[in-house]
Amino acid sequence: MRSTAWAGARYSGYRDVMRLRLDKSACAGHALCNGIDEDLFPLDDGGYSLVEERELAPSEIDIAQRASQACPETALMLEGRA
Repeated sequence: MRSTAWAGARYSGYRDVMRLRLDKSACAGHALCNGIDEDLFPLDDGGYSLVEERELAPSEIDIAQRASQACPETALMLEGRA
C-alpha cells in the first residue's frame, strides 16, 4: 500500500530549484554573460542584459553559474539550490 504522506510530498510541487535574477541597475553592459550563451542572456540594442527572473532548467545551471561568475558588476544572481 502506498503511503499517503509520501504521495503528498511527491506531488506537493515542492522541489529544489535554482532561479536566475538580474539586478538591472548593476548591469553595465559588459555583455560577458552574452558571450557565454547568447540565448540564455539576450541583450538590448545598448548591450545591456534583458534577462528576466526565472527558474533555470537543469541543463542551464552550469552556464548560468559561469555567467554569474564572469559578471564584473555581480549583476547576475543565482538563488536556490540545484
